[in-house]
Amino acid sequence: MGPAHVVGAAVIDGSGRDPSNLDITIENGRITQLGASSAHDERLDAEGLTMTPGLIDAHVHLGLSSPIQPHFSFQISAAEIAADIFATASATLDAGFTTVRDTGGIDGGVVTATAKGKVRGPRVLSCGPVQCQIGGHGYYGAEWEPPSCGAATTSRACAPSP
Repeated sequence: MGPAHVVGAAVIDGSGRDPSNLDITIENGRITQLGASSAHDERLDAEGLTMTPGLIDAHVHLGLSSPIQPHFSFQISAAEIAADIFATASATLDAGFTTVRDTGGIDGGVVTATAKGKVRGPRVLSCGPVQCQIGGHGYYGAEWEPPSCGAATTSRACAPSP
């Protein structure tokens, strides 16, 4: 697909200035030019719409997209948890967030799958595993469990015996 030219939108450039009507050229998913273009590629009429820079959310928990109690008591399959995460990532992108910082120990495979374009979502910056004290905020294990079984772990080794 060649370049696309978005015309007629009120553009907020993030500088604090009032929005202005600018033509925008997009190539390979990135803005490459502001202002009119003489090229005759695809033209997208955005009259009456507003364009903004991508938003960044610095505190999300994509891994908590499923209901918490069933998630941490191993009542939801890994496939369903992944489907919930990917649906949330897609909705996050639809809301205008092009980058998020996940502070909840998201699986590295989710970050990679999104980065490779295998699933739809924003750029995900992962902070690594959740850190919390036993019984504190973010801890969903029982008192008798070793600390490695608390927090946001999904290890089957920590699952209760049937």
